[in-house]
Amino acid sequence: CDDTDDFEKYVTFPCQADFKYDGERTIAFVKAGEIIYYSRSGKIAEHINGLFDEDLFKVREYLGYDYILDGERCSDKGFTDTVNAKKAGNDEAKANLRFRAFFMMPLTDWINQKTSITMRSNRETLNKILIDVPCQKIILSEGREVKDYQDMVSYCNDAIDLPENAIRKI
Repeated sequence: CDDTDDFEKYVTFPCQADFKYDGERTIAFVKAGEIIYYSRSGKIAEHINGLFDEDLFKVREYLGYDYILDGERCSDKGFTDTVNAKKAGNDEAKANLRFRAFFMMPLTDWINQKTSITMRSNRETLNKILIDVPCQKIILSEGREVKDYQDMVSYCNDAIDLPENAIRKI
């Protein structure tokens, strides 16, 4: 969107504004006994198999149903470390990865390509789950609900104006 009118035309407020991470988008399909990771382009991301499985299975057990989790996998050491985690044997880079969760839904909703889950309720649910389930590598993405265009611009400016040493560490 180039201006306020574009935002008002295409974005419905209030809406969720999330911090942009310097990582790689990942969608995890979590079923009893199986997790498949996909990249933004829909390709299977086998190089991250096992990295988040323990936490994702804990959440699956807590929920009692299959689900998908959409988010960004990233390292607090930056994009280079995130990309280096793709290399075989780079255990240190892999250990630094975290999964910043944006959205979760039951797998049945994904299959039906329809959900009644709002971003507000999703955020509340994810927050509760990540408090109740002791996850080590899954973290709620940073963000907040913005009420209008000016509030969104203010949020973006706050994120941009952070001093480099204050970037949100994982």
